[in-house]
Amino acid sequence: MSAIDIQREILTNALRLSCEDKDAAGVLKSAQQLHQLFPDLLPDQSLKYECIDCYKVLNVINDAPKSVVIANYFRAVKKFLRAKKVKEHRREYFSLLDAGTILCNKRLRLSHDLVVARDWLVEHAECFSVTPINVGPLPDLVAVLKLTAVINDLEVQALLNQMQMAPAECVEDLLLSAGYLTAKQLEWLKAKLSSYNMQRCSASQWTEQPDWPFGGGPIQGPGQSPNDLGPFDPSRVPRNPLPTSGAGSIELPLPKSHDDNDC
Repeated sequence: MSAIDIQREILTNALRLSCEDKDAAGVLKSAQQLHQLFPDLLPDQSLKYECIDCYKVLNVINDAPKSVVIANYFRAVKKFLRAKKVKEHRREYFSLLDAGTILCNKRLRLSHDLVVARDWLVEHAECFSVTPINVGPLPDLVAVLKLTAVINDLEVQALLNQMQMAPAECVEDLLLSAGYLTAKQLEWLKAKLSSYNMQRCSASQWTEQPDWPFGGGPIQGPGQSPNDLGPFDPSRVPRNPLPTSGAGSIELPLPKSHDDNDC
C-alpha cells in the first residue's frame, strides 16, 4: 500500500467517525486534509446538484465494508422491484443503482463522502478552503496530459499535492491509481516521450497522431454542468465513469423485475 493510500485510509476513517459523532471540528479538519490530497474529487460549490446520502439509501453505516454494501444493495433492489414499477419510480430506482456503484468503489465513495461532509458543514455554518501547492515544473507525463486536456487543472493540482505529500511516490503510479489513464495509455506516452523529443509539440501534434490512445477527445472533469454528468449522480464525481473504476469495473448484477417491460 502506498503512502497516499495509507493517508487516505487514515483520513477517511477520521472523517467517517467525525460525521458519525457529529463533530464539526473533526469533520472540518479531516475533510480539509482529504481535499488537499484529492481536490479533483470535490466539485465546485457553484454547481447545483442534489446531495444524496448513499448510506441512507442503502441503510448502511458509513464505514460499512463492501460485502455489507452489496448485501444491502441486493436487498433494497429486490424489495423495490417487488413493491414498485420502475417506470413510475425511475428516480428512486436509479438512486439505488447509483448508491450500490458509488459505495463499492473507493474513489467514488471518497468523493461522495466529501460532498456529503461539505453539505453538512454548510448546514452548520462551516466552510473550508485549501491553498494550492506549487511544486515547480510538471513532470513530462503530467505536462502532456494537461496540454492535451486529458486531465484538467484540478486533476493536475491533485497530482502536485500528492507529489508534495509523498515525494517517494512515482508519478506513474499516481496517474494509474487516480484512473486518469490506463496502463496501455501510459506505456504509449512513455514510448513516445522516450523515442523522440515530443516535449515541445503542440496539443494538436499529439492528438492528431494516428495511434493517439485517448479516443475522440478529453474526458470531461468537474467543470461540467450537472446535466452533463447525468441526472442521477449523487456525488458528482469528475469522471463518469473513471477509466479503470466505477461502473465499468464493478459487477453488481441486478435482480430482474417480474415485468421486464417496466425496465
